[in-house]
Amino acid sequence: MTVVTANYQISLTGLYGSLLTGAGTEIEFVELDGLEDLPDVRNFDRARAFKHGFFLSPDLYGKRVITYTMQITAKTEAAFRAYVDQLAAATSDPQNGIVMVGQLPFHPFGQWQVTGQVRKRSLPIEERFALLKGTAVIQVECSDARVYSAVLHSATSGVTTSVGGLTLPLTMPLDLGGTGDSGLISVVNAGSFPTPWSALINGPITNPSIENVATGDSLVVQTALGVGDTLLLDSATEQILANGTASRYGALLTGSAWWDFVPGVTPIRFTGTTAGTPQLTLSWRDARV
Repeated sequence: MTVVTANYQISLTGLYGSLLTGAGTEIEFVELDGLEDLPDVRNFDRARAFKHGFFLSPDLYGKRVITYTMQITAKTEAAFRAYVDQLAAATSDPQNGIVMVGQLPFHPFGQWQVTGQVRKRSLPIEERFALLKGTAVIQVECSDARVYSAVLHSATSGVTTSVGGLTLPLTMPLDLGGTGDSGLISVVNAGSFPTPWSALINGPITNPSIENVATGDSLVVQTALGVGDTLLLDSATEQILANGTASRYGALLTGSAWWDFVPGVTPIRFTGTTAGTPQLTLSWRDARV
């Protein structure tokens, strides 16, 4: 991925290539439309039978559509052709889409990031090509309407309580085993909209639990992780994977609930039964719409 370092720079990264555009490059930033617009709203309002008005439903955001216009002005024909090829490579993957990272002086995140599918790429062939100039436009449709911080935040903690199993007959003094720290992580979402997160749990631990202390919601996975085992929870997709591949969604305790990190501070508690030193690592980005 090309690195953005200045205001009015945008990087385009796809599976087959990447391209840095904007300030300090020969591809001039012209216009960016849709980044600060409110996304389309989906609603399920129902008309009141034989009465005036509607029953209002909760509104949900649809896709965010971003249109980026850029001006290519190269010094040599070879450079012009290279830029056109790089733009094509970065925007030509219909399956995995594109990651756009940009920096704007007025944006609250400084550097922002969106991911979407390139649904349009326009580069009209015109007389200005002879002058090594051309105007390119791409349109990106983002299924997730949120705009994220380019910075990925992370925080790590041990368990709140670490208690090993008891073996009979008991011998005094009792050794409950294990070590741990406070088990609390204060997650800060510096955006203005709830954001998804991922959690990586490293064993050994049995029945690991991640609790949102502010709401009381928790995710408890009824499974045992040994030393070297991992468990990955992704709130965006609601997937639970053991050692990166095996689904453990069926081990989720009945009554468990997923949540997003709301703007501000969310206290998270990590608990479970262990005689070792398990670890929880949370990852998230700031988000806004």
